[in-house]
Amino acid sequence: MTDDTAGVRDQYAAVAAAYRTSRVHATGADLDRMVELLAPTGRETALDLGTGAGHAAVRLAPHVAHVEAVDLVPEMLAQARLLAAERGVANVGFHACDVRALPFADASFDVGVTRVSAHHWSDVPAGIREAARVLRPGARLVVIDTVAPESPALDSFINAVELLRDPSHGRDLTMDGWRRVLEDAGFRVETAETSPIELASADWFARSRTAPWREAAARQLLIEAPPRAREAFRIAPDAESFSLIRGILAATRL
Repeated sequence: MTDDTAGVRDQYAAVAAAYRTSRVHATGADLDRMVELLAPTGRETALDLGTGAGHAAVRLAPHVAHVEAVDLVPEMLAQARLLAAERGVANVGFHACDVRALPFADASFDVGVTRVSAHHWSDVPAGIREAARVLRPGARLVVIDTVAPESPALDSFINAVELLRDPSHGRDLTMDGWRRVLEDAGFRVETAETSPIELASADWFARSRTAPWREAAARQLLIEAPPRAREAFRIAPDAESFSLIRGILAATRL
């Protein structure tokens, strides 16, 4: 385990079970949109990068021949295996590894996805380059993640809130940032869209077991947010609810 991944493993080992049952992770129109954008025929071998509690892999599994799901945190993979068993899904393999060093040969996969994971990666470009290595030319990759607005001030604001809530947070990229990462790795971006993720603040902090001082500081940022941030993130007057921004990008491996 490298030093730059230890924080992620420590954070999520203790809270893995909460992510299997989390409404935000277990449900959402983005799961249907993922399948729609990948357009599988039932014959594909699929890759799920940073599977977490397995929701993307399990949702995709009935539409492909096989899914290989990877995650850095063994405790998360245990929850993903449990979810697959609960849903009667048997065509998913699970691997504990870093997305920057996948245990697969070049051009092994027909489709790929990463969902609500990459903002924890210590080196997003390296992870996407590794995805490009194991995806065959012509393969499609769908990226679903929280993103920051293009405004530097709003970018800094939401990343500060996220980092206070969860010290393993890396960075919410902007949509333009994601486009650059994908294109630099050898992908052609064909779809780029955003939508709000509505959150109850209490649930959001509880799910990550945020330390009290961190929660207090994050809540204060939300309460004192300037008007532009309050509008962009739909922050309630008492900061008991707000929205993150979900980005969805679909790209083809060149």
